[in-house]
Amino acid sequence: MFWLTVKNGIITNKVKVTNTGWGDFVFKDGYERLTLPDLEGCLAKYHHLPNTPGTDKVETAGSFELGETSINQQVKIEEIFLHLIDLEAETKTLEAVLFLNETLERRRIK
Repeated sequence: MFWLTVKNGIITNKVKVTNTGWGDFVFKDGYERLTLPDLEGCLAKYHHLPNTPGTDKVETAGSFELGETSINQQVKIEEIFLHLIDLEAETKTLEAVLFLNETLERRRIK
């Protein structure tokens, strides 16, 4: 294996990272993502997202793997969208229940 080492950085228009896999498995049936309260607990305890290295680990290693990190970030983005979709559905349900309750209350007042 050969390594390219550049001391003061590089400037380029593109970087292509070859890697296998991507984060779309989060959309498959059976994928279990953390609930938001569980995620909140992990963040409070570890101060970083699950399955994501924290600052201490990256600093100790002195680097991180770009392809692996890109996949992990894509998984997190897709999980966020799934949570947003769930929250939107819950909001619409709550709005409908609120509307129904307000309508019933107005009818009782008359």
